[in-house]
Amino acid sequence: MKPATTRADRIFYALVGLWCLMIAGIAVVSGRHGPAGLPKPYPVAVWHRSALYAPNVSGKQALAMAHSPDARTRALADVFIAAQQVYGYRHAIPADRATGLATLASRCAAGDDRVVRVAACSSLGDIRLFGAGSDRTVVDLAAAQRAYAAAIAAGSARSAAQAAVLLQLHPKVAVLPVLSAAAAGALSGAAAAPTAGSLRDALYHVSALRGYHRGCFAYASLLIRRYARLKTTDPTRAAKLHGEGERWMVTAATLPYPSESAERFVGDAWLEGFWNLTRSDREAAVWYTRAMHDGSARAAFQLARLYALGKIVPDGPPTAPVRAIAAAELAAQMTKKGTGLHHRASALAVAVATDQSSGVGDEAAKYGATLFRTYPRLSFALND
Repeated sequence: MKPATTRADRIFYALVGLWCLMIAGIAVVSGRHGPAGLPKPYPVAVWHRSALYAPNVSGKQALAMAHSPDARTRALADVFIAAQQVYGYRHAIPADRATGLATLASRCAAGDDRVVRVAACSSLGDIRLFGAGSDRTVVDLAAAQRAYAAAIAAGSARSAAQAAVLLQLHPKVAVLPVLSAAAAGALSGAAAAPTAGSLRDALYHVSALRGYHRGCFAYASLLIRRYARLKTTDPTRAAKLHGEGERWMVTAATLPYPSESAERFVGDAWLEGFWNLTRSDREAAVWYTRAMHDGSARAAFQLARLYALGKIVPDGPPTAPVRAIAAAELAAQMTKKGTGLHHRASALAVAVATDQSSGVGDEAAKYGATLFRTYPRLSFALND
């Protein structure tokens, strides 16, 4: 006899069905926006291996993780503790720069666990490139290149972008063969043919192919700049570059763990004429809204301007003035007093409110509070 289906069973099956639909939807959207050959949606293992977003753990949590029965957890905790020994950001972890650097170098140089090796090499590369807070004595560009090269060889997407940043910040640095070899090795198995250009361009290409959102955007920007140079002399090739750049740009903004900066840049692209092809205030507003929800102050200000100037009319309440004031005030709250953006955003909020009835300010405050409660990343940006 078939057992009766309980209410709990029905709820469970419904949730499973919704989850499947959500995954299918992500796959469809990703397939539409992403360049061919880029796997989506990304498995968690890919993000973990690439060390894209390290967990924000406290010093006490890291020390507890160091005693975990799981070997990988212990090793990752060891890497985190070593980095904090260098930075000195966690009160529970005593600063010991020499020990921290030695541990990171050891973890980066040896070990079969790619996740741990990427975490160690990425951390070491960042320290050697940018220093430890205000202390620049630990900066060593050759050591940074070696660390990033090891991380790239282990599968890191972020380290490829960071290595490109190194070359961008220090264009006269002596490039080590190991970094060039790491980029060439990463591109050798790529489905898409490498775009001719500098080592920095190749590193951004590696980062994009591996799914790092900032790498996707940087590579898109590279393609668009080439399009701009060729649009009059070679329109056919320029159009192809533009199409590729557009896809990478949107990919950057639609990857898991959205980047408010990438979303804002897509908004800028639409507002400024979508690379001289199509201009759309409404499309710009869509991307600026996403970026604002993810904590971008500049996007909030740009969105406020569009509403204040009457460039777009909302499909429903609240009204454009209410949205303009709320977005401008959010932009002001997300920026430091004294900065140009803070001043412009504050002035815009006051100017719009002055032209409206007395109740519009209260409406804007309520709407802003609703946004604050609804979007965690926006809330984080306001609290930062």
